Amino acid sequence: MLPLERQAGVDGMALRGEFPELCLVGHFDKMVMDRGEAAIRAEFERLMPLMRSGRFIPSVDHQTPPHVTLDQYRLYRRLLDEYTAAA
Repeated sequence: MLPLERQAGVDGMALRGEFPELCLVGHFDKMVMDRGEAAIRAEFERLMPLMRSGRFIPSVDHQTPPHVTLDQYRLYRRLLDEYTAAA
């Protein structure tokens, strides 16, 4: 499923439970990208159970919001690498 859009209110873990073989991409709430490291970490922590279940690539759904700065995006990417390695 691409994209699994967080703003649509779909629960990724519920989908995983119903369709264990389904591959999922997205589900990261892109609206936290400009709120700092703690907010981005909290969003990745929310996604960790789904990340650990496999067949899931966390990402923003359609695009990064235009108000997100390059430095904020770099922080998101650094934390994405950190959390995907941990999962």
